[in-house]
Amino acid sequence: MKQTSILLYGTTLRWGNVALMAALMGSLGIVGLVTWNAPDLTIFLPVVLLALSAGVILFTKPRFNFIVWLGAFALLFSSEKGIQLHEVVYGLYFYTYLNHWYIRRLFLYNRPIVHGRTDIAFGLWLGLGLSLGVGLSLLFGADLTRLRGEWLALTLIAIYFPIKEFCMREKHGLAILIAILTFIGLWITLDNVLVARHTLASATALWEFETVRKAGRELLLVFSGIMLLSVLPVLKNRAQQIGLAFVLMILLGGLVLTKSRAYWVEFLVAAVILIAIAPGVERKRLMAWCGAGIVILSIVSILFFSTYINLIIVGISSRFATLGAASADLSLLNRFVEASSVMEMVGRNPILGYGLATDYSFFDIIALRTYTRSYVHIGFVAVLYKFGLWGSLLIGYAWLSSLSIAFVDTQRESFSTFERAALRGIVACLASTVLPMITSSVFFESDKLSAFIFITALGAGIHFKYDRDTKASKSLEFAPPGMTADVP
Repeated sequence: MKQTSILLYGTTLRWGNVALMAALMGSLGIVGLVTWNAPDLTIFLPVVLLALSAGVILFTKPRFNFIVWLGAFALLFSSEKGIQLHEVVYGLYFYTYLNHWYIRRLFLYNRPIVHGRTDIAFGLWLGLGLSLGVGLSLLFGADLTRLRGEWLALTLIAIYFPIKEFCMREKHGLAILIAILTFIGLWITLDNVLVARHTLASATALWEFETVRKAGRELLLVFSGIMLLSVLPVLKNRAQQIGLAFVLMILLGGLVLTKSRAYWVEFLVAAVILIAIAPGVERKRLMAWCGAGIVILSIVSILFFSTYINLIIVGISSRFATLGAASADLSLLNRFVEASSVMEMVGRNPILGYGLATDYSFFDIIALRTYTRSYVHIGFVAVLYKFGLWGSLLIGYAWLSSLSIAFVDTQRESFSTFERAALRGIVACLASTVLPMITSSVFFESDKLSAFIFITALGAGIHFKYDRDTKASKSLEFAPPGMTADVP
């Protein structure tokens, strides 16, 4: 590769050396300014400089940088209230990486990042959502604080293309990405356990534990569990199967602690879809593993959580009992009342919508008062209200085309057994997303939207890995322009 250099006072210097010298001088300047203007903050300088050094090292190792960047995404899903310091630090790293990735792909690399109409739909969703969605919200007087939150959530669509490319161009990209999704699920599970433990420790009566629930982040738990379940029967190593089954049970425990009925049902529906579309041998293995998992989970629960198992069972049973009694579930009826009020506004402006974070009013039948807010519980209605017909068609196409492509690819013999199993998991995840769309605003909440984008990007990555038009143009991941080689 050609080295770029400059001539300075008769001495040839390479750009890398110049950059290092500039970084050194800049660091010394920062130390001097802080010491002079805010000596109390001097103690934090070593930590800051160490973090900057670690960042520089990370960006010199692209594959490792990507794994750290995406895996640390779990830091954004803490149950702690307010904005935490680690969320701010990771947020800066997250958006720095995204900008770095897109700038290099758009201006330095001689290969496209968009392959096909589905990619175009995701690109338009990101671009129009952030621009037109914000423009409409300002036009209709949206609250700026809530607008910032929904705008930041929508920026997560940008992870679609980096994840897709990593899956396409890395030999073990699919397995690594499933592992990252599993790690995020385990992180959320641990947080749910800590919340339940804290509630139990601080409760003045045992019945208080019956009603505790930590809502949010459920879709990541469902998707990580379904993806593990999909690949479980195709693993050849028995030890790997047992280890994966153990992790799956932990994730299911985390999902149970959320006490979110729609997501329990979604997992069951996704598992049924997975079993239904699996080939004969794998279908039998899936059913055997599911049966064994239920038995083992029951035994472990009785042995280790016998003191509180009755409370947990009562809490879960009370949540399930309301599924078949919509007339007795005021919260569900209240959401239909909310949706009716929102649809009246949609009828006045069906094409463009009202943008992000725009308020509406409805009469709450539980509190018996009128509320004004921007959050819409039913996801389908939320899309119509915020993005109108244009956004509904765009998001619907991105969703259904991703589902269709993944389903067709499950039958392609050119894919490996592991890839076809993962594709069946993707089909189950995307098809079952209909259920949470009835009870939550999936496409405007950061945790749920990121889960959806993660899964669709996985499917696109597998599809285009063997696509005739893209296979010939594969190059080393993050290699300099013009430098090609076989995928490692």
